[in-house]
Amino acid sequence: MPSFEESVDVDITPEEFVYECNDEDIKELARILREDYHEIIDPNFYRSQSFSIAEREYESAINALHGKWNTLTKEEEDTILAIAKRFS
Repeated sequence: MPSFEESVDVDITPEEFVYECNDEDIKELARILREDYHEIIDPNFYRSQSFSIAEREYESAINALHGKWNTLTKEEEDTILAIAKRFS
């Protein structure tokens, strides 16, 4: 990622930052946005604002699992598939 001296005020636009990134930096930035800031880029985020605290916690947990199927143990995968099967 591009680096900037912390002791200096940096006035840089997001576009300038991105243009200084190489392909791997862009991929890392996209991963960070997906994983840590999904509520900003999730088109359903504003709909979820009417959820209760329990519903938001549940949705957050479900979102955390999205795309992580290959990191689950066989037991975890079986549990999730069994739960999903109940509702399909």
